[in-house]
Amino acid sequence: MDCQCLMLVCRLLTMMYHHRCRDFLVLFVAGSSVVDGYEATLVSHFTSQGHTVTVLDDNLVAGFDASHFDLIYVSETVSSGRVGAEFTLLDVPIVVSEPWLYDDLGMTGLG
Repeated sequence: MDCQCLMLVCRLLTMMYHHRCRDFLVLFVAGSSVVDGYEATLVSHFTSQGHTVTVLDDNLVAGFDASHFDLIYVSETVSSGRVGAEFTLLDVPIVVSEPWLYDDLGMTGLG
């Protein structure tokens, strides 16, 4: 994970903490249902702040109903082809660490 992305995630977590946001339902989308390394650290931090984290293997994204989550975090370990534009139409904040998804999710400008 690059430094800028990690800083963004830390800011988001800090904002959630300072606003006393508790009991968020966080969908953590990863390349595997077993997280380790920095992913395990992020999941641990979310849970230590009182949030419930569901880890979703990117193989299971297609057709998954994520509308009831309060936040979606997409790890850089996902396959961009599996995630694609799956979360584009949701009214749920999303943090994306996989740059190859930016265009699929409409996060880039035209041209």
